[in-house]
Amino acid sequence: MALSKDTVLRAWKDEEFRNGLSAEERSQLPDCPTGEDGSSLTDDQLEAAAGGTTPGCAAVTAFAASVILEDRMDE
Repeated sequence: MALSKDTVLRAWKDEEFRNGLSAEERSQLPDCPTGEDGSSLTDDQLEAAAGGTTPGCAAVTAFAASVILEDRMDE
């Protein structure tokens, strides 16, 4: 059974959730488009990030992520 987009996005963002997935589910996860899961970022790095700080920017970022995810899931 294929993972839903919501499951993939949550797994990319939430290490505890990702670790709770079965081995089979984790094997189905596409690589995160940023190349890492984000859990290794320091608080200073997160505070310095400026992307997605406005509603318009957040909407564009969410749309771009959904397009990338859709393309990867079609492979």
